[in-house]
Amino acid sequence: MGNALEATRRLYAGFAPTPPDDRWRMPLPLAVFGTLRAGFRNHALMQLGPVAECHRAFLPHFRARQIDLYCHPGASAPFEIYCYEPDTWATVIDPVDRLEGFVAPGSPAASYHRSLAWLYLLPEGFAHAMFAPDMLERDRDLGLDPTTWPTYERLPCWIYSSVQQNELARPLPDSPVIWDGIIYR
Repeated sequence: MGNALEATRRLYAGFAPTPPDDRWRMPLPLAVFGTLRAGFRNHALMQLGPVAECHRAFLPHFRARQIDLYCHPGASAPFEIYCYEPDTWATVIDPVDRLEGFVAPGSPAASYHRSLAWLYLLPEGFAHAMFAPDMLERDRDLGLDPTTWPTYERLPCWIYSSVQQNELARPLPDSPVIWDGIIYR
């Protein structure tokens, strides 16, 4: 895995002491599960800045359906992670925030809320039918055995989710939700 992942780990080490209002501007990777993925209509926004690295991953305890995420203990929603250099990150995140209707610090009532979550990196070349474009309308769960999750490397990433679904995940001992301006683990 590349330099962008190591840079993410260093940046995340400064997350907790960063004032909450400034955390929204931290150039952590952006993980997407719907129409921002490669091959979908909004993917051009992910290409507004040069992509330093791209990886397949999963979000534990969630499943994806169309353009929504649902807390589902034991599920593993398929994601793509995009890493950008800090000086070009805003070029991408600002238009994506607009598309998702997100304005920091966000509103708990909004459909989409930018949240920081642990995503688990899948091995290079990992293939699964749930990543296929024709699966967008279906429940997307990779069906990975939760007992294997600790064997995957995890990475803090921005995602778009709902505060209500984050709240459902919060009591789980290994909840992936780190921070959304409301929840903090």
